[in-house]
Amino acid sequence: MKVVNLAEQTQVKEESGLVKGIRKLLPIAAEKPDSGANATAIKILDRMLDNQYILLTGLRLPGLEVPIPMVLIGPPGVWVIYTTSIKGVFKAREDTWEVMDDRFHRYRLAKPNLLKRTKQMTEVVSELLTVRDLKVGSIEPALFMTDPGVHIDTARPLVRVVLIDALERFAVNLLQSRAMLDKEAVHRISRALAGEGHPALEPKAIEDARDVFSFRELPAENPEHLPPNVIYDRTENPILKKVPFDRKQLLILGLMVVVNILVLAALVVLVVMNT
Repeated sequence: MKVVNLAEQTQVKEESGLVKGIRKLLPIAAEKPDSGANATAIKILDRMLDNQYILLTGLRLPGLEVPIPMVLIGPPGVWVIYTTSIKGVFKAREDTWEVMDDRFHRYRLAKPNLLKRTKQMTEVVSELLTVRDLKVGSIEPALFMTDPGVHIDTARPLVRVVLIDALERFAVNLLQSRAMLDKEAVHRISRALAGEGHPALEPKAIEDARDVFSFRELPAENPEHLPPNVIYDRTENPILKKVPFDRKQLLILGLMVVVNILVLAALVVLVVMNT
């Protein structure tokens, strides 16, 4: 997986259609990014996903005071991901986000509403891609909870909620999903979100990014360039070639086996006659 950090990059240039779409959304207050949650999620995703996937982190878009923690682009589509390491007991029912009040032992509305916030960020990304005439098969919101002790009671939540112990399964499901985007579409979407001039997303930089999970097809090998020890002599019996004896030694071994069988047969006959 190719990870591109955009935290220090200037916001994407505002476009009239994009700004108009963002104004329809609820405002998102500024806050400090959860760097610990981001690092945990990136470590797991990077271990599971191959280089067909590009992960943009710290994406800043016009109209949003807070950067989008993660946008994952790959063959199945686009995922807008909000990461957090908050602790506690929560309830996520449709668009309602509640937290357990330790004092009164009952749920109360939690602020900010992470479900709505993640959904709003997804709508902003969708609006930007629409303005730039990019067709995306699927744009899905996801909320990653990276604290191992957090508990969430869910019932048809507005966005997909993924706990830390289910993050690897989330990545496996992506790898097993039907491909909606080809390699060129993944690169176009990444450059549209990050900016055309980002050096890490130049075509050559992406082509040079390889890892052990790459599904690139290797070029066909020319038999003339194979080392001598893998060019087999087809004139000989391949089974005999693997046996470390010549024909004379094999004949002697065969006679010894026959003699042993005859001796054993004679001993059996003697035992039967004596009894």
